[in-house]
Amino acid sequence: LTTFHLSKIRAVLDLNLISDACFFAILSACFFGLLRISNVVSFCVLGDRKLFSFNGERVHYAVLPSYPGHPLCPVSALRHFLTLSGEDFESSTCLFRFRKQRSVVVPSANWVRSKLSKLLNQLGFASSFFSSHSLRRGGASWLLNAGVPLHIIRILGDWKSDAVFQYLCPSPEAIFSHFLQIVILFFHQSQTFFSGFGLSLSAF
Repeated sequence: LTTFHLSKIRAVLDLNLISDACFFAILSACFFGLLRISNVVSFCVLGDRKLFSFNGERVHYAVLPSYPGHPLCPVSALRHFLTLSGEDFESSTCLFRFRKQRSVVVPSANWVRSKLSKLLNQLGFASSFFSSHSLRRGGASWLLNAGVPLHIIRILGDWKSDAVFQYLCPSPEAIFSHFLQIVILFFHQSQTFFSGFGLSLSAF
C-alpha cells in the first residue's frame, strides 16, 4: 500500500463516525509507525505521550511523524479518534477501542483486514494483491523512497533480521537516484586515482 491508497481510502470514509475514525487511525499507525495490525489492535497503548506495542517479547515504541494540516497526518488521525471516543485512555488499557451503544468495541485484526479488503475492492484495487503486511511494507518503502537510511528503517520497524529486505519496494526514482550517486562517486574516485598518473577523465 502507498500514500495514494491511503488517500483514496480516507476519501470514502466518514471520519465523523467513531468506527471509521478508529479504522483510519489504525491504518495510519500501521503505515507510518511500521506496525503490525495484530500488535496494534491487541497490545497498542498510549502512555506518557508515547505510542507503543508489545510484540510478544518486548515493548516497541512507535514513532509517528506529524504533518499538521495534511490529510494523511497520522498524529492528527490519532488525535481525531481520541477526541471522538471521549475515552480516558490509561497506559494499562487498549488504545483502539470505542463505544457502540452500551458496549465497548475492541476491533480485531480480522475486522481491520476485512474492512480494508472491502474498501480496496470498492475503490477498484484488487485486494488479492495486498496482505496484512501491506501497510507495514508500504510504510517501510515510503521511508526508503524518502531517503531514510536502511538501518534507521530497521530500528523504526523493530526488525531484528534481514527480513526487512523482503518488505522494501523502491520506486524507479529512488533506484535511479541511488544509481546516479554510485556513478558520481565512481567518477570522483576515478579522477582521484588517475590524477596520480597525470591523467584526466574530463572527457567523460
